[in-house]
Amino acid sequence: MELKTKQREIIHEIIHNTVQLLELELKKKNISLVSTIEKDLPIIEADHIEITQVITNLLSNAMKYNKGDGKIFIDVFKKKNYVTIAIKDTGIGMKPEETAKLFNEFYYIKNEKTRGIKETGLGLAIVKRIVDSYHGKVEVESESGIGTTFIINLPINNN
Repeated sequence: MELKTKQREIIHEIIHNTVQLLELELKKKNISLVSTIEKDLPIIEADHIEITQVITNLLSNAMKYNKGDGKIFIDVFKKKNYVTIAIKDTGIGMKPEETAKLFNEFYYIKNEKTRGIKETGLGLAIVKRIVDSYHGKVEVESESGIGTTFIINLPINNN
């Protein structure tokens, strides 16, 4: 029982620390953030540093590509055999042809809406590589002008 609580606290801690790291930039853009973390999440076997990197990359993107006075929603819950982390923003969104290339190294969206954003095109490739290394799944849902949701599914440790 204590391990389940501890695992939930680790995910909560990672999200809390990442939000604190980005807090100044969130305030500058007047972006509000709401997180909901399900109680008693099952155990996942994952490296704290790698999961921090995944959350940091996704939250950083949700902030960079959001609109002023926008919102970011973080939901963490159990779904079938996975712990799911969904990060949704009310940002500029993407076209379907852009989402198809999103996880390629050095790819980033170049258009009039992203002109002032500095990007290397490595963050999402790193996210995918980390999640894949745990036999997890990364999904993206996006609508141009509406926002984007990244869904990370990490397998539950059944041992």
